Amino acid sequence: MRRPLGSPETFRGKSSLRARPRGLQPVLAKELVALQPDAIFTHATSLVVALQRESRTIPIVFAGLSDPIGSGLVASLPRPGGNVTGVMQYEASVSGKWLAMLKEIAPGIMRVGLVANPKTATYEYYLRAGEALGPSLGIDVVLSPFENAPGAGTTFLMQLALRPRPGELAEPSRSISAF
Repeated sequence: MRRPLGSPETFRGKSSLRARPRGLQPVLAKELVALQPDAIFTHATSLVVALQRESRTIPIVFAGLSDPIGSGLVASLPRPGGNVTGVMQYEASVSGKWLAMLKEIAPGIMRVGLVANPKTATYEYYLRAGEALGPSLGIDVVLSPFENAPGAGTTFLMQLALRPRPGELAEPSRSISAF
């Protein structure tokens, strides 16, 4: 007797865990699609993009992407369309909530640095939401872009060294925080 798909007794497949260094996602995508799996599960925007280029029929399920709509991977969250679907890491409004929490913790805060890599899908996604809510909280969102790990530390230290505006105290907690 044949059991319905999805029941534990029908799983007779195999799983495969693969990884490639950054920049080799197209190679990994070709390898995975060549295996003709029933589905592919991943967590990196760049790999989902590469997989989607290789196959429009194999279901691709992602977890933890920040902006699948803005990245052009899905049409919408309730109706993604195509062969890509999944779960977002954060909704854009979370950056506004982070700002609100910072304001609650440090009511005198006036500037907050967004320390992020502008080459990632998350940069614009969180930046837009933060910039939209910042003024209503009396917070100036300061862009602090970096492109690699050493650059993040340098960017953060440069932001801490910013001179306060006239009338601001020179306390780092009033002049800059990062989210």
